[in-house]
Amino acid sequence: MDFWLDNKPNYRRVKVNRFSGSGFIPRIKLNISPTNLKGALNNDLVSFRVFKGISNCSTEKLEGEVVKVIERFKTRFVAEIIKFSRKKLEVFFDDPQLSGLREVWGYFQEVQVGDKVVIQLHQFPPARMEGEVLKTLGHSSSGKVDFFSLIADLQLPGRFDDDKFQTEINKLQEMRESILAKNVSLYKNLEGKCFFTVDGINAKDFDDAICAERSENAFKLYVAIADVWGYLSLCPFIFEEAKRRGTSIYLVDKVIPMLPPILSEDLCSLKEGEKRHTICLFIEVDLTGKIKEETLQIFPATIISQKRFNYQEVNEFLNKYGTEGVNNIYGAEIEKSVISAYHVMKLIQKQRRNEGYQSLKIFQDKFELELNEKGELTSLCKNELGGTEAQQLVETCMILANQLVARFLAREDIETLYRTHRKPEIDRLKNFVEEVRELGCDFTVPQRDNIGVEVNILNGWLFEAKNSIHYKIIQHNLLQALPKAEYRSDNIGHFGINTDYYVHFTSPIRRLPDLLIHKSLWLCVFLRETTLHHEIINSALELREMAYLANITEQRSVLAEKRFVSRKIYKYLVAEKIKKEIDGVVMSRFPWGYMVLIDQIYDGFVRTKEWRALGQVVKLRKVDYSWDEFVEC
Repeated sequence: MDFWLDNKPNYRRVKVNRFSGSGFIPRIKLNISPTNLKGALNNDLVSFRVFKGISNCSTEKLEGEVVKVIERFKTRFVAEIIKFSRKKLEVFFDDPQLSGLREVWGYFQEVQVGDKVVIQLHQFPPARMEGEVLKTLGHSSSGKVDFFSLIADLQLPGRFDDDKFQTEINKLQEMRESILAKNVSLYKNLEGKCFFTVDGINAKDFDDAICAERSENAFKLYVAIADVWGYLSLCPFIFEEAKRRGTSIYLVDKVIPMLPPILSEDLCSLKEGEKRHTICLFIEVDLTGKIKEETLQIFPATIISQKRFNYQEVNEFLNKYGTEGVNNIYGAEIEKSVISAYHVMKLIQKQRRNEGYQSLKIFQDKFELELNEKGELTSLCKNELGGTEAQQLVETCMILANQLVARFLAREDIETLYRTHRKPEIDRLKNFVEEVRELGCDFTVPQRDNIGVEVNILNGWLFEAKNSIHYKIIQHNLLQALPKAEYRSDNIGHFGINTDYYVHFTSPIRRLPDLLIHKSLWLCVFLRETTLHHEIINSALELREMAYLANITEQRSVLAEKRFVSRKIYKYLVAEKIKKEIDGVVMSRFPWGYMVLIDQIYDGFVRTKEWRALGQVVKLRKVDYSWDEFVEC
């Protein structure tokens, strides 16, 4: 029998913490103990009931139980075969929800120890697991199998092989830019402007280009973004697939693209020396750094990128040759454009400092990984590009473009997807302050709940702690206390960037929300006179539905990238130390254990009820058949 609350059926997807084993339903803040989950796994759709009169007073969360699992979020799992017989497999699952050595019952043939296989489960824990092997992916010793295992386990999209996609791809290959002929008169010719791109050395999809010019009293800034919707408006099947994928997924040396290569790496990519169709934003910035928003223009344009820079080249140019004159290393005109863009960045930064404007200054370490031909990690090093002038130049221009487009859409009352970030909860910040007090931090949180915490308060804490040997731990715990950014059709502002209006506009090749905003600009601005009313209504309804999908696909992308990279690192750092002690630093604590950082790069977890100090170094050994769990020696 299902249970009901307020005469309405209670059906929700449940979140399950694999370390504590407890469940949680976020929207109603319902806690579910491990014994009351009825075998539900993360993201399963369940019916549930709330226990009347039972709540956790300290957190104002209700207590309840799962009545029945209505729908499994996932039924196919990738696993390595450790031991097998005709009726039973002993396996190590890739999905950490099913960690440890597990038994799967059924009838099995043609499998070998060490094989990675796809298993369809028909019965789930806590009952005896039963299932069948659907496919063998290869041997676990092959680094290349990691990629296929990830795709199968997370059910990531594959190639654009379907006939309906191929028909549209063939049409794009045949017609190329001429497919845009219907609206060609709307594109302003900016092909004589000195646009340039700045990306990573191995980048293939170039979404954005910048051009800056100095005039007598101001700088003129152009930000050109690839016009993806111009093509996808004529390719409905590829557009539907892009909505399903939601984002491109970057896996070290491989990419699972949101769009087929004919678009992502060719027609839409702003390659050096090639004419491309874009959506261009123009704005003037005066010599004090003030944004002259009355000069804002957003319009379709054709450009030719004059130079494809990588970050190192721009940094070396700015550091070696200064910013006051040209040196003709790359050509006088393109150097003037780079130098002008640099001045725009510096002026905007100075103006924002004078106005007391701050964005949240949390920086996370990034690492460059190198794989050999077998897909095995051979080396890794810290990426030192974060915060360099080249990266700041690009980020300043892109953030400005995102803010200006967001404000424009709001003024014009055009439905859009906002990138939002809620203000942190006071209680979570108070818990953070108490946690890091033992590290010598004496932070203060506003005492009255009606006083919102401003970004400059958090930045002040980070500034106070910047010379602490525990700075990384302090920053890590602060980040855990903050809510996650998300996409919404209603606007609540963006706390981290410290702005009332923000969208993602600048990466339509690799991100669905940006593409949908481009679609809105075409329908509601560039083609307003010819767009039918019902098309605008349908587009607005689509945006509201897409907010949920955009968040889900973003989470899937983050999970895929983190899992792929972390397991390469695990094999590189930890697997070699199977019989050795491993040093771990306690980064954060929970009632069910603590998180550790190993070799400054790998995250692990120790299940224990013993108290450990933040920053404490503990001796660990790995847990068998787990990717990230350790026990104290």
